[in-house]
Amino acid sequence: MKYLTIIYFFVLFFSLGYSLRSLFKIELKRFWEDILLNMGLGLSVFPLISILFNSIGIPLRWHLFLSLALLVPALDLIKKRNFLFVKEKSYIFGGISIFLIVALVFSVHLFVFLEGSNAYPYLEDGDPWVHAEVADYISITGTYSLAKEDQKILHYTEPYPPFYAVLNGILHQIEPDLMWVLKFFNSLIISLSLFFFFLLSKAIFKNEGVALFSTFLLATIPSYLSHFIFSTGYAVALFFPALYVLLTEQENQGWKTILFCSLIISGVFLVQPIASAMFLLLAVIILIFKYLVKDNWKGYSLSLMGGLFLSQLYWIPTFIKFGFDGVAEKIGFGILEGGAGDSSGGVIYSLMDYMFSPFANKIDQATGFGWMIFILLVVGIIIVLFKYKKLLKNKQHLILAFLVYCAITFLLTESNAFPYKLTPHRIWVYLSISVAIIGAFAFSVLWRSINKKVLKYAVLFLVLFFVLYSSAYPKYVVQTAQWPPGAFWQSGEELSGYLWMKDNLAPGTAVLIACSTFEGKISGMNLEERSWESEVRAFKRDYHLKEPKEMHYFLYNHNYSYLVFDGWCARNETTVDQTNSVIQKLVKEDGLFKLTHSTNEFVLFKVI
Repeated sequence: MKYLTIIYFFVLFFSLGYSLRSLFKIELKRFWEDILLNMGLGLSVFPLISILFNSIGIPLRWHLFLSLALLVPALDLIKKRNFLFVKEKSYIFGGISIFLIVALVFSVHLFVFLEGSNAYPYLEDGDPWVHAEVADYISITGTYSLAKEDQKILHYTEPYPPFYAVLNGILHQIEPDLMWVLKFFNSLIISLSLFFFFLLSKAIFKNEGVALFSTFLLATIPSYLSHFIFSTGYAVALFFPALYVLLTEQENQGWKTILFCSLIISGVFLVQPIASAMFLLLAVIILIFKYLVKDNWKGYSLSLMGGLFLSQLYWIPTFIKFGFDGVAEKIGFGILEGGAGDSSGGVIYSLMDYMFSPFANKIDQATGFGWMIFILLVVGIIIVLFKYKKLLKNKQHLILAFLVYCAITFLLTESNAFPYKLTPHRIWVYLSISVAIIGAFAFSVLWRSINKKVLKYAVLFLVLFFVLYSSAYPKYVVQTAQWPPGAFWQSGEELSGYLWMKDNLAPGTAVLIACSTFEGKISGMNLEERSWESEVRAFKRDYHLKEPKEMHYFLYNHNYSYLVFDGWCARNETTVDQTNSVIQKLVKEDGLFKLTHSTNEFVLFKVI
């Protein structure tokens, strides 16, 4: 089913993107660019469609999303319009050499991320296990909604934006191996973002070569994302289609164009709160420069406001349902003052932290650019500062906008030195985007200043080599290292017991953890617990007071096949004694339970 899931992913999001462009009559450009852009547009509008389905009671099921996505392509095919049947060679083969190079960068990046994410047989750290739990919930229930009183049961669903979980949830409905779904599609979406970034860079520079170089820089910068599984990868991937349509579609000002752009932009505000804020910051900076040079700023601003307005289809009902305090608790507004959710560790970075990237780095967000890219950045900043008047005059204001964005994101990475902060180390990814743009601009100026062809390519070779050496290699080392499974595991023996279940029980087998309310340990091992059900939570609270027959009755009637006692049962002497007493009773009940597997901190019983 893995290959079918991959095919489904591409068909679904290509078709959603195609449908938007067909309905709004957005012109075609090049065959391969249209395919990639359609993927980006589809991923961008997916959160809005999920809101629509969930709000009117349509279950979040893979086949219902696919049915909607295929509706317009099917109608176009019946009408014999240009859907996959384009005869013009210039449309199909135009720019194919550049595409192949970008595809090579994408492929290498995807290979490295998949190699790293599969270097160990578990999910890393903490967040991915929580995402597994929520994806399992959505996959089973067909909704991301929770009752107000249950909001603390699951983290990455409402009031937190749940659409990364929805994406994983519908894919999990097709493929039972949830761990594979999380690892593969997280790496795929992040790698696809390089394609989307190329299209954006091309719109900025109006030059495919510079756009290609910029994409290469972004792919190699250690601080641009990691294969760590959380919603930031999806959110950042939506940056680029949103900016692309904002910058390229405003020439045809009109309500259709504004609505089209608004639909795409809305997705950025519906996936990850920090990403939403950082996108809005960049979009406003660009708007200011567009206003200064009188460059279609009205349509741009209306599209941006339209995207914000559409995103309120989720946020307004969520605030009404959970209140400000409920939303703030889930989203983590406390990080602005270094409270809960701030994982920066209070670090104030030095110049060396930007210039070099260590071989031992944060797994959720690496730091450092590499010295070659750092040099390009410094040269680019100097050139922009000296040529800012010429850039404004020639309407190359986007370079200036990214310089301002670079300066602000740099200050945000250093915000541990200030009274208020925004998870400083999480800002590195947004700083990296501007670094790639400015670095590519610097190299383009250098390239044009060299007259001799041989010298040009010699410089290109040296720059590429040193970028690979100082940036790509440290990134490869960190991304393919053995990452830890998370601090919530009590011991290696507990983890080995869960890994035994993953390897020996069929995906989707119902397993109840007696002592823990964190289902992520079960969902992350491709099993199922349903800890969000009130009866299950009630059973867990006083399992130690029940006799074996009572326990068996509950487990059997709730379709559980196995019962687990793990390291959480040994939190204190009282729970240890209670658990040992229960285990001894179950061992004696041969007709009800069968001891299947055990370690010093893991005991598994089969429910007979």
